[in-house]
Amino acid sequence: MRGINIFRTLNIPNPFIRGHHAPGHKWTYSAIYWSRCLGYRAFSILVLLLGWLSGAIAQSDPFIDTIEQAKRSVAPVICVNQTSPGVFNIPSIDGSAFLIDDHGTFLTAAHVVKDFLPGSPLSQCGAAAIYLPLDKWGTGNIRWLRFFPEDCVFDSSSDISKCRTVDDVAGVKELLVKPSHFVVDDEVKRDGTAVAFTGFPLNAVIPYTSRANILAYPIVSPPKPGATTVILDKAAWPGASGSPIYLVDGKVIGLMTQRGEGVAAGIAVAVDGRAISRFLKAHPDK
Repeated sequence: MRGINIFRTLNIPNPFIRGHHAPGHKWTYSAIYWSRCLGYRAFSILVLLLGWLSGAIAQSDPFIDTIEQAKRSVAPVICVNQTSPGVFNIPSIDGSAFLIDDHGTFLTAAHVVKDFLPGSPLSQCGAAAIYLPLDKWGTGNIRWLRFFPEDCVFDSSSDISKCRTVDDVAGVKELLVKPSHFVVDDEVKRDGTAVAFTGFPLNAVIPYTSRANILAYPIVSPPKPGATTVILDKAAWPGASGSPIYLVDGKVIGLMTQRGEGVAAGIAVAVDGRAISRFLKAHPDK
C-alpha cells in the first residue's frame, strides 16, 4: 500500500531527511520515506502509539488530581447585599479562603477580613460571607455562607485570620458534594519544591490555580514575632490573598498574603506552614 506524505501536505520543513523540495524550503519531512521503511500499517501504528504516549505523559502529572481536590476546599471571601426580598447580589470578591475542618472553619489573610470591620472599605456591606458550589465549580449553582468578621481571630503580625461560618457546612443539605478541608504541613521544604496555589483573584467567580516553585524561606530583619514566610517564583494577583499554597500531596505549606511589586512583580509572598501552625495552636477552637 502506498504511503501518504502528510508532512509534505502540511508543508512542514525537515532538518533531517532530504526529500522533494517544497516552495521556499530546502528540506521537507517525508512520511513516504518512513512508511516505505516500516510499512504503512506499522507506520500508522507508530504514529498512534506516539500520540497515545504523549497524552499518557500529560495525564500522569499527579498535581492535576491534587488541584481538583483542592478546589473542593477553597472559597471566595465576598460582600453580599440584598437588593429585594429573596434577591441578593455580590458586588465584590475581596479575597480567598480555605477550609480547615468540615464545619465551616476557614483561614484567610487578616487584611481581607479587616476590610469588613467598622471604618473599613466594606464596613457598609450587607453581609460578609464565603460561597461554595452545590456540586461542582462552573455551573453557577452556589450556596453562600455568612460569617461575622468581628467574631474572627486575627494575628496582624503574621496576617492570618480564622473565621467560621454561621451555618455548619456539614449540615447544609443544598451542598450535594460536601467540601473537603486542608491539613497544614509546618516543615520547611527545600528550595525549588513544586507547589500550587488556588484562589479567586481578579474577581474570579471560580477558583484559579497557579503552579510555582519555592524560591526561598527568607530571613526577616528585624524579625517579626510569629511571622515566618516563604517566597514563590510566581506572581500573585489582587484577590489571591488568603489562598492556600500546597504540595502535590495536598498539604498546605503557606497562606498567600502579598504580591510582589515593582522589580519584585514576578514573585509572591506567603506566611509559611510554621506560622500557620503557631497561629492555630494559639487560637484553638472553642
